[in-house]
Amino acid sequence: MALRRHYVGITPEIEDVGTVPGRPNLYEHLKNRIMEAVKDGSGTGYDHNTDVVPGIAAWAGLRHRLGGRYRTADVQTVIDDLLRQGAILEAWWHDGSRRIEPKHWILLPECIEQLPGIHRIRGRLDLVPEHIIDALDN
Repeated sequence: MALRRHYVGITPEIEDVGTVPGRPNLYEHLKNRIMEAVKDGSGTGYDHNTDVVPGIAAWAGLRHRLGGRYRTADVQTVIDDLLRQGAILEAWWHDGSRRIEPKHWILLPECIEQLPGIHRIRGRLDLVPEHIIDALDN
């Protein structure tokens, strides 16, 4: 038999204080997540032996860190806006391994010197040192 509590007199009122915050702006939230991931650095996402370098994130590792809740088109829109703003650069670099395709990286402009032998750069070239651009033309 369950015990019942009997209230004598007035029962307590249920009160509601404060407000629930609205849903965050997807664009700003995704932009902040991408910049945080790039600043922290990430490996390739598949190869756990890859060194993590702050300021450089592999595209696959970045997508892995963001999780599956964001559409690729939304991520690409934010990446393109960050490229226009000069906050990041995209680079394709081959490490000399047996891998056929160059690895795709997202990096802070000041970290570009840490990826020697870049094959392609996407972003604002005014942020890239001339000797790196000249090496691409050859």
